[in-house]
Amino acid sequence: MHSIFDLTNKVALITGGGGLLGPKHAEAILDFGGTVILTDHHVDKVEEKAEYLNQKYGEGSAKGIYMDVTSPESISQAIENIDKIDILINNAAKDPKVKKDSGLTIETRFENMTPDFWKEGIDAALNGTFFCSQAISNIMLRNGKGVILNISSDLGVIAPDQRIYKKEGLAEDEQNVKPITYS
Repeated sequence: MHSIFDLTNKVALITGGGGLLGPKHAEAILDFGGTVILTDHHVDKVEEKAEYLNQKYGEGSAKGIYMDVTSPESISQAIENIDKIDILINNAAKDPKVKKDSGLTIETRFENMTPDFWKEGIDAALNGTFFCSQAISNIMLRNGKGVILNISSDLGVIAPDQRIYKKEGLAEDEQNVKPITYS
């Protein structure tokens, strides 16, 4: 019986493949028979993750290559010799540095974030997703099919500070909600 999850002979390109989530997405693809191309602008990290996956799933299961998602030229160079991409997983994002014992660093906390750090995040997550989707969709169009998955945070739907939401069934004065003000 053919499994609807069978990815045999399918190739997935995963951006942000040198980070924490990229290799987890890769393992899901590999578990169902596909192969993966991990990309990242940290070439040492992406090659290390690919090596680990090849040891776990067999040689040739994963390949790690340099690609800067914020640069259309870098994307073009990375994919110029790739004839087949069935799945694109847009996973790359600006990584706020989290320290094991103290959480976010002072510099990457929202209230202290610099405009430059914000712009780098937008460039990686939004522009990178656009640039990669645009370039790789051309390969998919030539092959007559493909799937693009965009990874995002649930913080686009829920806020990290739940006090900004009204609590159901409570009167206005019982809400204990402090409005956000800008000066």
